[in-house]
Amino acid sequence: MELLARLEHIELKITQIKEQNKKLITENEQLKNKRLELQSELEDAAQKLKNLEETNKIIKLAHSIDNPEDRTKFIQKIDRMIHEIDQCIELINL
Repeated sequence: MELLARLEHIELKITQIKEQNKKLITENEQLKNKRLELQSELEDAAQKLKNLEETNKIIKLAHSIDNPEDRTKFIQKIDRMIHEIDQCIELINL
């Protein structure tokens, strides 16, 4: 009799472990989906931040054109960029 009771107890524990395993698998899948969702939101936020930084940079440049001293720096910066682009084009044509 004692052996039969022990077997029933073991079967009960196995059933409980299986149920707990199913719950954990479900929870794990939910957490994976949530992580992917949050990762996507983070990437979107990072892209928005990048766009806003670029917009801010453009606005600052536009405002700096109004000041003669900043205008000279702006023109020099554009000249450097043009020079760098010309160098890149030369390297491509090699």
